[in-house]
Amino acid sequence: MRLLRATPLLALGLLVGTLSSQVAAAPGEAEVAELIEQLGHPLYEERLDAQRRLTARGLEAFDALRDAQDDPDPEVADASRRLLADLTSHWARRSDPPQVRQWLAAYNTGLAGRELDVIEALASMEGVDAIPALARIARFEPSDLAAREAARALLVAPEFGVDARRQNAVSEAVRSLIDEYGPGRRPASDWIALAAEEAAGSDPPPAAWRRHAESQRALLDTGSEETSEEIVATLGWRWLRSALLSGAEADAAAAAELLVTFDEDEAAGRLARAIRWAAEAGRWSVVDQLTTTYADRLLGKQGLYVLADAALRRGDQDAADRLAAEALAAPPSDTDTSVEDVLLGPRVLVARQLYEAGRTEWAIAEYRAAAQSDDPLDGRAAVAAWRLANLLFDAERYEEAAAALQPIAAAIERSRPSRDEYDNLPQEDRQLLPGSGQLLARQRFSAALAYRQVGDREEEMKALRRAISADPRDADVLIAMHRVQDAPPEFVEKAKQLIDARRRDYERDVWEDPDEADGYNQWAWLVSNTYGDFDKAVRYSRRSLEIEPETAGYLDTLGRCLFSAGRVEEAIEVQRRAVELEPRMLVLQRQLAEFEFTLATKEGGE
Repeated sequence: MRLLRATPLLALGLLVGTLSSQVAAAPGEAEVAELIEQLGHPLYEERLDAQRRLTARGLEAFDALRDAQDDPDPEVADASRRLLADLTSHWARRSDPPQVRQWLAAYNTGLAGRELDVIEALASMEGVDAIPALARIARFEPSDLAAREAARALLVAPEFGVDARRQNAVSEAVRSLIDEYGPGRRPASDWIALAAEEAAGSDPPPAAWRRHAESQRALLDTGSEETSEEIVATLGWRWLRSALLSGAEADAAAAAELLVTFDEDEAAGRLARAIRWAAEAGRWSVVDQLTTTYADRLLGKQGLYVLADAALRRGDQDAADRLAAEALAAPPSDTDTSVEDVLLGPRVLVARQLYEAGRTEWAIAEYRAAAQSDDPLDGRAAVAAWRLANLLFDAERYEEAAAALQPIAAAIERSRPSRDEYDNLPQEDRQLLPGSGQLLARQRFSAALAYRQVGDREEEMKALRRAISADPRDADVLIAMHRVQDAPPEFVEKAKQLIDARRRDYERDVWEDPDEADGYNQWAWLVSNTYGDFDKAVRYSRRSLEIEPETAGYLDTLGRCLFSAGRVEEAIEVQRRAVELEPRMLVLQRQLAEFEFTLATKEGGE
């Protein structure tokens, strides 16, 4: 039987006290065991009858058949393997979205090693569309490693606070499988069942996660290929989170030790994350224990920032400021591990980590330091300046953003060879930097908005004209031109001509590549912020999200489209999701505040 054609369960009456608890054998399990034994019957007709009846049982017989692969009777073992292969030959269900079905079709090929590639692809999909498929793989994939990797994809928790939407989707998928087929017998099934319990609010004890984390660590230490460092780490983070939430401080320290000690290359990052989680949970004795135990690992730039972050969370502003200043002055340790690390440089890597941890001002300071260079076309310094400008722009510090890019812009404008030198930087080739035209447009656009802030309309318009000449496809510059206050008629007309031309270009992009999200998004963003068919903008924006679900920037566009179409409450709901996905982006928060203010004003006037 195939996953696509699951039969009705004969064991729906099976009661499960908790999702991962041991349960008494259901009546059907005894019959399955008898049928498996019958696979070795001397009479061919009896063996064939057993095969037919086990096939009719479908995935209800999965665990028993999997165990029977090692039966001492070769007839039973061979038949079990054949039946198991047939049961798991098709993974897709009609309810799966098209992209998920495509990946599962690749999974069906059974090429050696391909299973893990497909699991990784499913895990990297935005949103929750792939979660039911990953749950099925975790439950029914015969390979232990593949099943565990699928479970790991469902358990990954990059932050201490969980994504409730994702957590609930995992819980729903796991509960559905348990309702349909009963609890699984393997570790991967236990892990996802524990996650479902947590989502339901039953909070299994840290000891449950500890048992699984330590078991996989022990398996890894034997050199087994049935687990991985990533699996051990994911279980370790689940153990740590459970311990911190429940106040089991000894368990929390033990979980942190497991995470920090088994992979030296990842030790610094994991220690920083463990300390941050403990601080977020308010478990200060755990923070103190970790910072004392691993004091020798916290002496450099990154370690000092970890201590500064903990001090700030504790409410000690003076200590945080002092430690952050020491960290800024400390030389970076150049521990490049990839081509991208080499192209970015150690300071930029530290700044990125600070931003991701929510320490934007510290990140800005590190980017400023990294951007200092006698050569404005130095690739690493240029990346730092570009990222610095983006953070300043997001904070509406437009004059500073323009100044950050000014040396690079001046070098690009100096001569054609200089421009070519910039466009041939390896950082630009790997899209760590924008093209020269885009960078010039952003520098001039930032300057224009700085002039707008001080009320200098003439300089604002001049800078906007220069910005759009550098990158005629920059929709944000066109929107800014449309919004210039009291602009002269010729400027208004020119802006309208450019907007109309760009709308046609974006429409052409849609027609030429209807499966590419960017064309839909650009058209919808430009129209919703200027003029035109707002209902069509909503349709186009939704289409971009069908292609690339759960993309914060596209949700931001949909929010604006709905708002422009007068659907303010829907706009707020969508915008809140965008903010959830990218909580550090201030521009998303400002748009949400605008929508909420409009709704409050409207309701107050009714």
